[in-house]
Amino acid sequence: MSYQSNQASGSFTVESASLSISVSPATSGSPSNYWLPGEQLKVTVSDSISEVVDIYMNIVSGSTVLASNVFLGSVNSNGGSTASTTITIPWQVSQGSTTYSVPGYTAQIYAVGQSTGITSNSVNNSVLFPTKITLSISPNPVYIGQTITFSGSLEFEYPANTWNPLANQNISLQVTNNTTN
Repeated sequence: MSYQSNQASGSFTVESASLSISVSPATSGSPSNYWLPGEQLKVTVSDSISEVVDIYMNIVSGSTVLASNVFLGSVNSNGGSTASTTITIPWQVSQGSTTYSVPGYTAQIYAVGQSTGITSNSVNNSVLFPTKITLSISPNPVYIGQTITFSGSLEFEYPANTWNPLANQNISLQVTNNTTN
């Protein structure tokens, strides 16, 4: 059996793929200049092709990466447009046999395309410990010209739902002179 040779020609354009992310608080009114453990964040992915995109986080102290490639979730990107998912900042992450607290460090969130392997930009922010202050005033009620005393406690949360005293910290109070009739 003989085969006839065949030849074809054509042209095509190779375009580079791109991937980028943006991160914002999932709850309206939440501050965006820091993140808290347990906080939900909206990650928006812009991908030039359609693929599954994995969301990761590194935990960084200064220039040292303590934990890397911590998986946070995935989203199906829409080639040429955007797709979003919600992730939660964890309280702790493990890298090998070491467990790191996430609050107190910088989190770097980035994405990697599963089919292209392209890594996006990273969005970096400090992860803070939640804090609360409890104050009481005495005497109560307070009258004009009377000396008053504030007492209370400053606490930080770690791990989740466990409040610990935050000792030896200065607290400033600003008391304004409001009068009511």
